[in-house]
Amino acid sequence: EVAERLEQLRVLEAGYPIAVGLVEEPSIGIDTPEDYRRFVERWRAAQP
Repeated sequence: EVAERLEQLRVLEAGYPIAVGLVEEPSIGIDTPEDYRRFVERWRAAQP
């Protein structure tokens, strides 16, 4: 995990499976509280 910088390896090393899916649209990363705040604002604005 440290060498590859992939936290998913920790889960795999613990014996858990990981599922992967393909999407047509790019997704956004939420890595900070500010990212989350912006996501919530956009999500709320998109609600009917």
